[in-house]
Amino acid sequence: MNDQEYLSSLIAFLSKPAVYPEKTETVEIIQTHASVVAVCDNYVYKFKKGVNFGFLDFSSLEKRKFYCAEELRLNRRLAKEIYIDIIPLYLSKSGYSFTGTSGQTTEFAVKMHRMKEPFFLVNLIKESHFDIQKIAVLADKLADYYRQYPVSEAGQAWGERDKIQLSIEENFNQIQAFVGHSLSSLAFEMLRKYQFDFLDRNDLCFEQRLKAGKIKDCHGDLRAEHIYFLEEGVDIYDCIEFNERFKCIDQVNDLAFLSMDLTYRKRYDLAAYFLEKILPQIEEEASISALLDFYQVYRACVRGKVNAMKAQETEIGLEGQKESRIKAQNYFGLALRYALLGSTKTLLITLGGVASGKSTLAAACAKYLFIPHLNSDVIRKQKAGINPLHRGSEAERKSLYSDEMTTTTYQTLLSEGLEAINKNGAVILDATFRDTKWLYELKKESEQQGLRMVIVKAQAPAQIIKARLAEREKKQNVSDVHLEDYQEDQFGFKADLSDFEEVILADTTLSEEETLKHIFERLQIQNAF
Repeated sequence: MNDQEYLSSLIAFLSKPAVYPEKTETVEIIQTHASVVAVCDNYVYKFKKGVNFGFLDFSSLEKRKFYCAEELRLNRRLAKEIYIDIIPLYLSKSGYSFTGTSGQTTEFAVKMHRMKEPFFLVNLIKESHFDIQKIAVLADKLADYYRQYPVSEAGQAWGERDKIQLSIEENFNQIQAFVGHSLSSLAFEMLRKYQFDFLDRNDLCFEQRLKAGKIKDCHGDLRAEHIYFLEEGVDIYDCIEFNERFKCIDQVNDLAFLSMDLTYRKRYDLAAYFLEKILPQIEEEASISALLDFYQVYRACVRGKVNAMKAQETEIGLEGQKESRIKAQNYFGLALRYALLGSTKTLLITLGGVASGKSTLAAACAKYLFIPHLNSDVIRKQKAGINPLHRGSEAERKSLYSDEMTTTTYQTLLSEGLEAINKNGAVILDATFRDTKWLYELKKESEQQGLRMVIVKAQAPAQIIKARLAEREKKQNVSDVHLEDYQEDQFGFKADLSDFEEVILADTTLSEEETLKHIFERLQIQNAF
């Protein structure tokens, strides 16, 4: 059998409830890029795939056995009761077997108690009544762990600046294969530049972290799906066992993974609370936000890479591949957001006259940066109870664009935007904002809540705007303004924005990539170290 046939035959065997040592009515098979996990009624069996990705090498049975033993040993530090033993699997002429009455050992599995799905953090945070004190319990356990497990002298070397650069270089070398598939060339180049610029400018920072003993024998894969809450306390399982370079790391690198993961899952509020609770227990520096952002970019890129790899695995099916590809794109988007905006809660406002390209620009920014996009035209029609693509009669439009409806639209845009920013960390508000009182209202809220407010003003000459309006006649559009309605003095944007600190002018006659590059470079300059 070739490798693919062998894997398929193994999965087929593991899919049968009758083959397991304990009685089970059901078996669910879960695959990652490096493992096959069989979830039974009461137990879980985790097998390592015979793969070699450079950063991970399970290519021989001997290596798979060794890393199963490491997985058991290391995970018992934070999840002692979950991990049971290492179980051999045998293969003979009659097929696979757990019993070993005949045949040779062909694989090893880590056997665990099955945990109940509702009690994983990844599921708990979806609940509206989630108890935030659970995050405080988690922070306390991790703080104790970092104090108890200083890294070995040999492991300390992985905290050196050159070793960190090795991980960054390896990451981008592997990500490059997915440019044009899971991320754009623009995103790839900007992410790479950000990471290497930080390394070049912060030699002293990495040296000080090393001397201060901040390099620990960490979990290495600290995500919400690896955190399980008990009646009292919390277990954290599935740590890194396959590469010392990935677990002998700065403790802030470890925390950055969970902070990033919670933000990805639209719980920026919990990410901020987690950091608020744990950092004072383990860090003496008043602010390590720049270092945290650096590692959050790295962690989001790693998750993007892992999902991009998974999207190429034919055994997960077309739907699985599509889901993994979308996840990869979103993780890379979040990475770019950290690189440009940092972790500060950010209001990104796209404004401009009719057909200036503001909405197209907002949608592109939302996709590139994994940020929610709220559009005033959509909100206006939702409030009126009509299809966003419906263009009503002149009388209907008169009612739709009345002063009262406009006030309701902007009030909703602002309130939903501020709510979204608490869950996501950033939001894009897309509207004309001809009446700048709404901008001043946002400015006031930003100052009160410590938000970063960035205005992107889209602009294009009148002849281009008229050409775009003519194109609207050929297809449905959420905007109701067509060429016959256009008057520059009525539908343009002439307001003075000098009272606003960060304003970026965007020429939308350029290509989308050129326009985005200009905006992103301005954001990065204004977010310089």
